[in-house]
Amino acid sequence: MRAAPELRWRGGAALGTAAATVAYWVSTWLVGVPVDPLWTTIGFAAIAIPALLATSLTRVRRVDLSLRDAHSPPRSSVYETVASARERRLRLAAVVLMGVIILLALDRVLEAGGTSAGLTAGLLASFGASDLLDARRFGEAERQRETRIYYLVPPLAFTPRFGVTRLYEEPETTQAALTEASPFDLDL
Repeated sequence: MRAAPELRWRGGAALGTAAATVAYWVSTWLVGVPVDPLWTTIGFAAIAIPALLATSLTRVRRVDLSLRDAHSPPRSSVYETVASARERRLRLAAVVLMGVIILLALDRVLEAGGTSAGLTAGLLASFGASDLLDARRFGEAERQRETRIYYLVPPLAFTPRFGVTRLYEEPETTQAALTEASPFDLDL
């Protein structure tokens, strides 16, 4: 799978889930369910700030190390089809959303005042922002190198790893390269 679009999708999904969690918390607050804005905000900041610091301090090094070791893909690799990418992303979304729903239901049952919503939104927002910044770096690297950068992901994996990951790159094929004459063209 291509690195930049995949990270862009994963980051957008994480930010969207964080926004949905915040919308859930606000709607429960507006309905009159007892929530504690102070502890929710503290929970959000307690997880978002360290996660953002950790990802921003290691992000540049992670991306640079991955890009430095990029090489051509192995012959046995298979490119992911649009249908299999859609199915893989749907499985990831289902698992993440089910986890968030269970956390928010548990928060409600334990009468924690929305602290789980703050923790969940903070974690997902920081990881989503980091993924969007990584996607921008990979997009810039593709334009500078005039290549396409790919992840090699196992068949049943939901998403690429968060750490330093082995990347593969192939030269960008332009429309001119696809239409230029080849020595194998037949003169009919």
